[in-house]
Amino acid sequence: MNSRNDRRYLAVWFPLLPTDRLRREERGSDATAEPATVLVEKVKGALRLAAANGSALALGLSPGMTLADARARAPDIRVEPHRPEADTALLRRVLLDFGRFTPMAATDGPDGLALDVTGCAHLFGGEEGLIRAVGARAEGVGLATRLALAGTPEAARALARFGPGGIYQGEDQSQALRRLPVAALEVSDKEIQALSRAGLKTLAHLADRPTAPIAARFGAAAATRLNRVLGREDVRIRPERPVPLISVDRVLVEPITETPDIEAVIGDLLVEAMDRLDLRGQGGRAFQAGFFRLDGEVRHITVRTGRPSRDAAAVLRLFRERLANLARPLEPGFGFDQMRLSVTVADRLASRQRGFEAAPSTAEDLGRLIDRLTARLGPEAVSRFEPIESHWPERAVRLIPAAHPPA
Repeated sequence: MNSRNDRRYLAVWFPLLPTDRLRREERGSDATAEPATVLVEKVKGALRLAAANGSALALGLSPGMTLADARARAPDIRVEPHRPEADTALLRRVLLDFGRFTPMAATDGPDGLALDVTGCAHLFGGEEGLIRAVGARAEGVGLATRLALAGTPEAARALARFGPGGIYQGEDQSQALRRLPVAALEVSDKEIQALSRAGLKTLAHLADRPTAPIAARFGAAAATRLNRVLGREDVRIRPERPVPLISVDRVLVEPITETPDIEAVIGDLLVEAMDRLDLRGQGGRAFQAGFFRLDGEVRHITVRTGRPSRDAAAVLRLFRERLANLARPLEPGFGFDQMRLSVTVADRLASRQRGFEAAPSTAEDLGRLIDRLTARLGPEAVSRFEPIESHWPERAVRLIPAAHPPA
């Protein structure tokens, strides 16, 4: 069992991302029967391999090799142009889809993701279940992966890219890192060559040495990378999307497609989110529902309230209004297999004693009306006046969206 202060990071590496992307575009599904394929780009006037699929790698071809050398070894290889912008776009889509596992997700280079999965593994039956779920999801969208789960993002990255992958913690993680080659530091080729010439082949050869002599001889970058890869420094990842104040998930056993079922799940998530807001003494002002489709598409819908709220029923009504008036309808496709409710903006909301009057106050009625109109027509369609400083009385006010909090 992890202590409360332990953090867990999952490194997801897509070693064949460019060629997997090409196969996806061509609607291919069987990677084993795929012909040897290489992607090339021009480097200093010469065509060089930028990527190769599994069949090409088995023939001894590797990125960096010239196309002439590759054809000398395998004359029948298929050659396609390298399109890094298409790879980046695919990786962004996968990042959005992998937000189903944790809201703390970021890209890790041009072919990987880094996920902070602290406190998320129990949703998938533990860390082994989480690894299986991530691997199955990647396989389902046609991407080969290698996964490593460790205590720091740099350690997880090194174990995924230069080790066998897997789940590591404590002494097992330390021993696995020590067995990695010095290339796991990912410093310049010149520094790697200098380390090798000095007889330092693995991280174990560096782990027990003082870092000051290493920095003096091989550069500060090598010493810094060594501390981070060995887990001595925890450099937190920077999520691509803002991390919500509160986030609750529901992983569904069977995908859902019907609107009543979708609204029922949103209602359950709202009740749980409101309980958490109550413990914090806050009320939500912006609520975001995330819908994760089986095919990898992700949709987010946000509703806002004019005042901080912990009324789950009222916010659910806003979501119903929003879903019924979307310019682009919510298309479930083959179904949503996961949904998330996030509170992105919250303000302090103290509990108060209700009065004895039977009818609610006029201010509450007006607030509910503004919320419903905003959900139905959009945040810019409903405005209110806000006073501003001006010597001209007619210019002493301005129009702002009614759902925005007062200055």
